[in-house]
Amino acid sequence: LRTERRAWGAVLDLGCGSGLGLAVAAERMGAAERGAGTTSLTGIDLDADKLVVARRLLGAAGCEPALIAAALPLAHPPAARFDTVLLCDVLHY
Repeated sequence: LRTERRAWGAVLDLGCGSGLGLAVAAERMGAAERGAGTTSLTGIDLDADKLVVARRLLGAAGCEPALIAAALPLAHPPAARFDTVLLCDVLHY
């Protein structure tokens, strides 16, 4: 992920956990790209405690992602459209 050179655009991380995938996306984008308004970071996770960790991690990196505590089934999907979707360590079987 770190070496991907295409623009990531709006990023959705499903099962974002502690925010590591979003942190990689933020690092790859850089502050200039995030500040241009063409990108966004959104994370969804079932574990509210992990979202607290993600908010702390990403805040320390200067990011303000939208973090959503979810329950299954999702009552309403995110209203935004996304260019990149991450689904890391979520589906194991």
